[in-house]
Amino acid sequence: MKHSLKKVVIFGAYSDIAKALLWKLCEDQTEFLLVGRHQKPLDDLSNALQKRGAPLVITKTCDLSNIQEHQTLFDFIETQFYGYDTAFIAYGNLPDQHQCENNPEHVLEPLLTNYVSACSILLFLAKNMCIRKHGVIGVITSVAGDLGRKTNYVYGSSKGGLSIFLEGLRSRLVQYNIDIVDIRPGFVDTQMTSQFSKGFLYSTPQAIAPRIFSALKQGRAVVYVPFYWKWILLALKCVPRGLLSRLPI
Repeated sequence: MKHSLKKVVIFGAYSDIAKALLWKLCEDQTEFLLVGRHQKPLDDLSNALQKRGAPLVITKTCDLSNIQEHQTLFDFIETQFYGYDTAFIAYGNLPDQHQCENNPEHVLEPLLTNYVSACSILLFLAKNMCIRKHGVIGVITSVAGDLGRKTNYVYGSSKGGLSIFLEGLRSRLVQYNIDIVDIRPGFVDTQMTSQFSKGFLYSTPQAIAPRIFSALKQGRAVVYVPFYWKWILLALKCVPRGLLSRLPI
């Protein structure tokens, strides 16, 4: 199904990947509602989008990891931005794996942010979009959710669980002409990965934004960005489990 992407809600609007997508969407005179935790970066982003020709930009602050705020948030969205045809969930939490292993309390935050709160937002979106019987929802998950690895299985499990949720939600919403796009980035040079040294497999938000835009436009079910991560993960899944567990990944 082709989608117009003319009225877009972005959750986690000033994440690096979201901003790269926003610049791409702005080329088509798209209207935006931007959601994030802090007002100042939302205002800066709003000003930049309007300078690029966006006809309407609305901002709303919300701690998206706190599901108690979601009802108020969606009351605002439905009142101030009714009829949106596209939603994009771009926020997340990359925990310190060693911290989580040494203190299990640290596991809670990434699970609440990456999985529980995202599921809550998705259910609100589904409820509202089902009434209009059209739309597309894009969600940033991760290739880390495809394969359990000893270096990041806390993060990976939160994203893998979200992908399973998306798969089920996609099946439920197909009768309402609503597409769910599971966007699985590999290594991307963003603020979230700033503490890591960058190798040749790293991409940039600007490089992957056109592929994300195209996937939303077409309503694709699952898209790996960059594309080669699909084949990397396929190859890793063919490695015998005993050997894979010995690899430093």
